[in-house]
Amino acid sequence: MEYFIIVNPTAGGNNGRKVWPQVEQYLDQAAISYRTYFTEYDGHAVSIAMQILNQVTATNHPDAIIVAAGGDGTLHETLLGCMRFYAEHPLLQNPRVPIGVLPIGSGNDFARGLKISRQWQDALQVILTTKKPVNIEIGHFDNHDYQSDGYFLNNFGIGWMQPWSTLPIIRY
Repeated sequence: MEYFIIVNPTAGGNNGRKVWPQVEQYLDQAAISYRTYFTEYDGHAVSIAMQILNQVTATNHPDAIIVAAGGDGTLHETLLGCMRFYAEHPLLQNPRVPIGVLPIGSGNDFARGLKISRQWQDALQVILTTKKPVNIEIGHFDNHDYQSDGYFLNNFGIGWMQPWSTLPIIRY
C-alpha cells in the first residue's frame, strides 16, 4: 500500500501542525510508504485530492489510499476533490481509491459518528491494517441558485430567512 496523506496543519487550532511530526515518525519507524501534501488555504484539499487521483490513475497505481488528516472540513474537501475527479473521468470510476480518516481536528463529528477513534494512533493503526474498505453513502445536492452542486457525508444544513417572530436583543 501507498498512502497519500493530505494534512491540514491548521486543523483543530493548529493541532495538525503539532501532531504531524509524531505521525510522520510513526510511519517512518513502521516503514510505511507514504507521500505528504499540506493544505495551504481553504479549499486546497480539493485540488490536492484531484492531483493525487490524476497521478494515481496516470501510473495505474494498484494500491493507493488517500488519507485526510485533519477535521471534518479537511475530510469534506478531500471527498469533494475525489468526487469531482470521478465526475470528470467517468470511465475511471471503478475501482475508486479509498479514503482514510485521520481525525486531528477539533470536532471530528464524522469520526465520532462512525465510531472511528479520535486518538490519532488508534485511527492510524486501523487505516494501516484494514484489508478491505467499507462503502458508505454520500449525499449529493444541486444548488439551483448558484448553478453548482456538492457532496456531504455527515451533515447538511439549509435555512430559511423568514423569521417566525422577533425578539428584542440588548447589544453591549
